[in-house]
Amino acid sequence: MKGILILNTGSPESDQPKDVGQFIGDMLSDGKVLDLPAPFRQILARWIIAPRRRSESAHHYQLIWDYDNQSSPLVYHAKNLSCKLEGKSRVAVEYAFRYGHPNAADAISKLERRLPGMTELVGMHLFPHFAQSSYQTAVDEALKCYRETPKPYSIRVIKPYYNHPEFIRALSLQVKPFVEKPYDKLLFSYHSLPLSHLKREEARGKEFDYVFQTEETLRLVSEYLGLDKAKNTIAYSSAIAKNWKEPFLDDVIEQMPSKGDKNIVVACAGFPADNLESLFDIGVQATEIFKQKGGENLSFVPGLNSEDSWVDAIWNIINDPQA
Repeated sequence: MKGILILNTGSPESDQPKDVGQFIGDMLSDGKVLDLPAPFRQILARWIIAPRRRSESAHHYQLIWDYDNQSSPLVYHAKNLSCKLEGKSRVAVEYAFRYGHPNAADAISKLERRLPGMTELVGMHLFPHFAQSSYQTAVDEALKCYRETPKPYSIRVIKPYYNHPEFIRALSLQVKPFVEKPYDKLLFSYHSLPLSHLKREEARGKEFDYVFQTEETLRLVSEYLGLDKAKNTIAYSSAIAKNWKEPFLDDVIEQMPSKGDKNIVVACAGFPADNLESLFDIGVQATEIFKQKGGENLSFVPGLNSEDSWVDAIWNIINDPQA
């Protein structure tokens, strides 16, 4: 009997500065996010960065918060995806966040209560591309919870699926309506990472090479849809220092209109679930920058979220013995 655990980064408990600050502090105090000795990391994350950023970040969350469902869009989509996947698969599904609630320990305990005869736990994450600060930390936390006490069932964690045919098909179907009309550029936006992280990961091979994987996803989607590769481009968002991966999203967006690219399509291909980075950084901030610089139309491709095509893809990935 199989149980499925959906893993993602997480969200603040509310859109208020106190909860947003707690979330920022929790995330940045993770050693896989900030490469600093623990005492310095805690001081920097909780006493310096979080207090400085919580009010502005809370305002950004308020602009994209799902007040109808009383949660951030990421949490709402996690709930909806889990329900739809469970309905399709007839398998118990729970979701867990690396930061916030429910955490991996709580979600695993819930699955154990629901499935006393569980023989396999499958960790299905929402990180198509390998990065120590997203995929690795979430997976490590789930494995740590699993190993804390002897379990009568096995665990299997899905590998990054940046090139898996099911992911490429689902993402391509999401992009397709936006590129069937005339457009100047298709921009895939990914989360930027410190160059120090990227250098370590690249040295370990393509299985860990974030930049290679992001480029490969765009190449495969372009091939699937038969797009003009000359119109494809990549940018990296949410960098917090100069020694992070470029080109930076804001710089690329700002320069596009002057190069004649006034009608663009933007997809956050690294985030299957919409979140602050996609809904605010692209949907609000990048759109404003683009229009201020003379752009005419920025079409934002929504995340896969809980689309039927994505639910089907997840189930097929889970059932792929090579995944």
